[in-house]
Amino acid sequence: MARAAVYMYTVTEAMIIRFSEDDVTLSKFVSLVSRHPDWCAVHIASFLTIKEYFNSVMGSAEIYRGINAHVMPEGATALHLAIQVGDETVVKKLLDLGANIQAVDKEGRNVYHYAVMYSPQLIKVLRYSDSTYSLANMGDKTGLSPLELAIKKGSIVAVESLLQDNYQLMPNEEEQLVLLKLALKLKTPEKLAILLRYCPVLLKVRHPKTGCTIFHEANSKELLLLLTYLTDLDTLNVLNKEGYTSLHVNLKKPNNLAVITKLLAYGSNVNAPSRDRKTPLHFAVEQKNLHYVKALLIFGADCSLRSADGQTPLMMAQSLSRCRWHVDEIVECLLPFSGMFCPAEGANVRKLYSNNVDINDFIRSSSITSHLNLRKLCKKPYANLISFDGGGLRGLSMIQAGEDFTLIVLEEKLGKDWLDSFDWMAGTSSGAIIAIALCLGKSPREIQKMYFRFKDSVFNGERPYNGEVLENFLRKEFGSNTMANIRNKKLIVTSTFAATRPAQLKLFRSYRLPLSEALNAALGYDRPSEHFLWKVARCSCAAPTYFNPVDHEYIDGGLISNNPTMDLMAEVMRFNAATIFADKVLSDTVQGDVAELGCVVSIGAGIPPPFKSDAIDFFLPKTLFHAALYINVIKDFGRLLISQVTFKVFVK
Repeated sequence: MARAAVYMYTVTEAMIIRFSEDDVTLSKFVSLVSRHPDWCAVHIASFLTIKEYFNSVMGSAEIYRGINAHVMPEGATALHLAIQVGDETVVKKLLDLGANIQAVDKEGRNVYHYAVMYSPQLIKVLRYSDSTYSLANMGDKTGLSPLELAIKKGSIVAVESLLQDNYQLMPNEEEQLVLLKLALKLKTPEKLAILLRYCPVLLKVRHPKTGCTIFHEANSKELLLLLTYLTDLDTLNVLNKEGYTSLHVNLKKPNNLAVITKLLAYGSNVNAPSRDRKTPLHFAVEQKNLHYVKALLIFGADCSLRSADGQTPLMMAQSLSRCRWHVDEIVECLLPFSGMFCPAEGANVRKLYSNNVDINDFIRSSSITSHLNLRKLCKKPYANLISFDGGGLRGLSMIQAGEDFTLIVLEEKLGKDWLDSFDWMAGTSSGAIIAIALCLGKSPREIQKMYFRFKDSVFNGERPYNGEVLENFLRKEFGSNTMANIRNKKLIVTSTFAATRPAQLKLFRSYRLPLSEALNAALGYDRPSEHFLWKVARCSCAAPTYFNPVDHEYIDGGLISNNPTMDLMAEVMRFNAATIFADKVLSDTVQGDVAELGCVVSIGAGIPPPFKSDAIDFFLPKTLFHAALYINVIKDFGRLLISQVTFKVFVK
């Protein structure tokens, strides 16, 4: 104790000046010296943040002898102590005086470990030279690096600070995967987002022993987080050392449909061959999993592909033991999609084919084909129209492959260039998303996958859903394109302008009438360049109780025009009338002729089966019992209203 007192008096005159003015600091000093008699003046000044001391000893030999000394109990240096208390000025002074930035304490922790634990805001100050970059990956005696510690502690500031300025990952691929798995384990999207923003290569890292990527091992919740940041779709189709993609591996696991669906929606090759030429459909059949088989067929799995031993999935299914009823169901699922007819013993082929042929579907399909070919045969111009109803996630039924009249079926019947046959398009709500995606060149299969991503990203939690998440999804899919970027089609998207009473139908258009600026403005035809496609879709999808209104004005177009077919036909008539008016009344030269209606295709999201319900009877409640009944009446009326505006109505 005497040594400390003499040392303080002879070297730290600045301290005495400070203590005479600050009784609190003096009290802390006395307590600190009594607990740590081995500490030098520089350690005490660093821990108590006495800046005057550093000014007084600048250039002194004493400071250079003690600045890098390790003191008990942690074996910390003065720099470690300054970081621990979080004083940026003292840290900078110590670095200027020559403090060893690479020094470690007795637990092997370096300056970055201390910054992560106590003062994340100082990490940027510690980037003193290029040599410090390696410290972020240097493990302590337990093997924990500062970056792993930051992720484990959940410090977003520390994680981002460590990753900035050309951060270099540790060269060991196994350690890189550990880092990514640690971020996933904590289930914090913010940290994972920061990690992958600076180190996107982590998604491509393969385990040195197995050759697996993180996608071979992730569960459903982890997978959704990872897929959000995936930019290279080929990563999903990487083969491990056994010759399997992530889809193959996950098809071997039971009760894994959610993971399989996500992989397919984000770009896994549904027909990717393994090393023995087996496709995912072969794997699903081997597992005797009916749900896996159906999911793969929905995403376009090819039933004609053969494994190395020459078997198609159907052949494989027929050779399986019949001890489980799923096998017969699998065979029945595969038969309609298989190129060759080889029915299983006892399979009800009549049920599979004859009963599923609907005469109305046949007539409708034939009628569409003939009407679409009409303008090829006639010199008179015809306009072909296609519209898509609203319906939320039921909009997926407008796309899916199956027995019904869907986009995928339409493409199969009319060819890849089927959309070229249509001149006018309309969409409401989910139908608006489909129409916009088609106009941007997306195929039905791509839109199908987009819908599954839409479901996973947007419809999380309880209603009302997060409108910002919906906007971000639409921005990502449609980019900065406006309605003016759609030049090969005339597109209308419906919304409801709810800032007036009664509410009014709002049509967003990709075109204007062949009239003057003033006349277009008077008739409500906005400039297409004023409306971003993502925002147009957002306005059309703002269903009450599901998403908040857009700009406090626009809500779901389905409230007024859930089936926009009639509005689309009216638009064609209005455009024709404007063309005639411009030509004959205004004597303007108008490009294009008046086109008559040719083929009109309306694709809906389907209707649920009817169920019995009491008629709505509004009354004034007189008792508490009647009040309870009245609440149920209001709920029934709300359900009736929603059903009327979201389901296509058919007249029998």
